[in-house]
Amino acid sequence: MNIALKDAVSAGYLNRNPVSASKTYPRKKANIFVFDKVQTKRLLNAAKYNEWYLEILLGIFCGLRKGEILGLKFGDFDLENHSVKISRQLSNNPLIDNKSNKLVDEYRQVEKAPKNK
Repeated sequence: MNIALKDAVSAGYLNRNPVSASKTYPRKKANIFVFDKVQTKRLLNAAKYNEWYLEILLGIFCGLRKGEILGLKFGDFDLENHSVKISRQLSNNPLIDNKSNKLVDEYRQVEKAPKNK
């Protein structure tokens, strides 16, 4: 709820987030599996012939998030210096019906600044 209301404030739909002063409850931690070298090689060998191979490499070796990978453009790659510039991410924003001011079951992709510098 807090995340949704934070987004509503940043989009200008609310002046302030009423949930920010409420008590927070800890979330259950996600299970994270770290691959060893053998598992990583097995994944890369399987992914080599997949159309998502570059995206998998960027996620594994550069630590990019899905939205950051989807936000990349050809001009973000510097082939001379072998680097990638992360300046945006793609995000799905819910559409709001202007007449009823209610959320519609449809989303629009928008470019946003990345979460981290």
